Amino acid sequence: MIVESRADTDQTFKAAVWAVANSNQIPVTWINDLIGDFLRNASIVPEGVLWRHYGMLEVYIPEAEYILALKLLAGRPKDRNDTQALCQRLTVRTRHQAQQLVDRYIPNKQLQQLNNLDDTLSDVFP
Repeated sequence: MIVESRADTDQTFKAAVWAVANSNQIPVTWINDLIGDFLRNASIVPEGVLWRHYGMLEVYIPEAEYILALKLLAGRPKDRNDTQALCQRLTVRTRHQAQQLVDRYIPNKQLQQLNNLDDTLSDVFP
């Protein structure tokens, strides 16, 4: 039986990220893994669709609804155009619809409050 530690897994992941970046001549920042554990613990993460396969590394893209929920939760000004485009694509036209979408994936109201979701929804749906 092979037991792999978290440190071993992290090193393997970082090596795979570096290999993909190097072979595709893109920055190693092409993927952000900092929030992964948090999302697995704080939200309902959908399975996603396989986007790319690089040896043992598989990169999945989550459904657009989940991406919108995370962008709304983050409330970052740099996501504003993405948020508007996703709302249009998904026909999310009201604050209530957006709140329902966030609730589906991030049901923790305290987390929503800590991230100032109400303020973000007020900005996106004046």
